[in-house]
Amino acid sequence: MKKFKSFIGLFLMSIMVFALSGCGAKSDKEIIINAIEKSNSINTCAYKAKIDIKADGIKKDTPSAAMDKVNIEFDGKSIKEKDEQSKFQGNLKLNASGMNVAMKMMGEASVKNDKANFQIFMQIPEIIKSQAAPMFENIDYVYVSSDTLEKFENQLKAMGQAPAESGINPLSINGLDKQKELLKSLKDYINKNGDKIIENKGKQEVEINNNKENIEIYDVKIDNAEIKKILQDIMVSEDKSSDSKELDKSIDEILKAIGEEGLKVTIGIKDGYIVYEKINMNSTAEDVKVQCSIILNIFDINKKIEINIPKKEDVKSIDLMELMGMLLGAGIQ
Repeated sequence: MKKFKSFIGLFLMSIMVFALSGCGAKSDKEIIINAIEKSNSINTCAYKAKIDIKADGIKKDTPSAAMDKVNIEFDGKSIKEKDEQSKFQGNLKLNASGMNVAMKMMGEASVKNDKANFQIFMQIPEIIKSQAAPMFENIDYVYVSSDTLEKFENQLKAMGQAPAESGINPLSINGLDKQKELLKSLKDYINKNGDKIIENKGKQEVEINNNKENIEIYDVKIDNAEIKKILQDIMVSEDKSSDSKELDKSIDEILKAIGEEGLKVTIGIKDGYIVYEKINMNSTAEDVKVQCSIILNIFDINKKIEINIPKKEDVKSIDLMELMGMLLGAGIQ
């Protein structure tokens, strides 16, 4: 479903902006820019995200009918260590028209000599294990790493099966340079348009980690030109030869879903950090009306957090290469 993919793109964008977002008589613009910079220096935190998508007008006898109501919840914790290393651990819950899927994820990444290295363990949901037995007998996780993913994509290309968007690697981690580019883009946009795009809503009650808190709330309007810049920063891969026309086409689909007025992002600031973000969006396309709500919050900032990533050999896992070989019937080793 193209529109659902567009909202996933929007979700990735909002998470990236939130992750990068990090008093005296300062202007609203200065307060938000300072919060972005301070939030960008966070070393440890916990976070929660919730997405609600509702689509009206989808024909009941089509495969897309199962996506007329989607709820996604994600909670986790993150550590940014020295030498450009980071770790994360999280839980994902998906409900689509009564079908429930739950899974755990954990991983670590590092950047050395401009090369990103990562390993991620993704738990196989019980609903999939029960339906695909005995394929996943004695297997709990799918293992993905930068090395195996690169090898897999190269073998797909050699077989002539590489997808048109294979150059855009959604798991690619471009390190601090990528973060600095996004942060600079957001700061420049607010600096240039601050008086016009920011509305101070005063102190309001919001929910952070299941607790009600009164924090300073601001509405920030982001136009489509800036959204396109942010999406390009997120979606462009390290492979500079990727098809720019395909990338622009994907971004244009997301912008159509957002609408001509762009986005209004509600942010909440506490102790100088951005701890709350909310996006509401309504759009209509092909007689289908879609309502989307995204809420993100962050807490336990710079508190002691431990994340233990196991060694591959200590986990009942299957490598992505082996799994895709099984699914494609290609016997990839």
